[in-house]
Amino acid sequence: MTQLNRRRFIQSVSAAGLTHSIPALPAAAAPVAAAHTPFQLAWASYDASCNNACSVPQISSALNINPSVAQSLLTEVVRKNVLSAPDVAGICIPSQPLHLNMNGPALV
Repeated sequence: MTQLNRRRFIQSVSAAGLTHSIPALPAAAAPVAAAHTPFQLAWASYDASCNNACSVPQISSALNINPSVAQSLLTEVVRKNVLSAPDVAGICIPSQPLHLNMNGPALV
């Protein structure tokens, strides 16, 4: 009994002009960005504003989430201008630290 040779089969099908009837293999899907909830985004923004510096491991630890979700949150918080862009070490600085805003009006 002869075995089916894939190369020979494809050559014979293409020679017969039937390649359009063979289903194409699915292309590799692009990686999907990790989804985060609005609640997680609010907490990440708050946590980032309360600290002097923020990073993916810090957000991951503070919110007890996967590092890929923490990266997604950090990217969104930077996009909303809550944090500066990360430096070489991956650390971001708050644009408006919360502790500076909590002093209230100065008494004269």
